[in-house]
Amino acid sequence: MRAVVNGYKAEPGNRFWLPVPRTSDDKGDKSFVAYISYSGDWNIGRSYDTNPAHYQATQAEIDAAPDWVKALKPVEVKEDEA
Repeated sequence: MRAVVNGYKAEPGNRFWLPVPRTSDDKGDKSFVAYISYSGDWNIGRSYDTNPAHYQATQAEIDAAPDWVKALKPVEVKEDEA
C-alpha cells in the first residue's frame, strides 16, 4: 500500500506468486508463499489469499532473487486476479 501512495506503478507484464511447498507431514493450511518485504528482502509468509499484490513478483524480480526463490515454481496471476 505504501508503494502505491508513494507513486509506485507496477511494471507491465506478467506477475507471479510463489507458493512454498510444505513437507508431507505438515497438517492444515498450505498457503505459504515467498514474497519481497518492504525492505527488499525475500521472505516466506502465510497468505490467506494467494494473490494479493503484496505477494506478487515480476519475472525480473524472480530472476534477481536468491537461488531458493528461483527454485520455486511460479504461478502466473491472471489479470482478473491481480
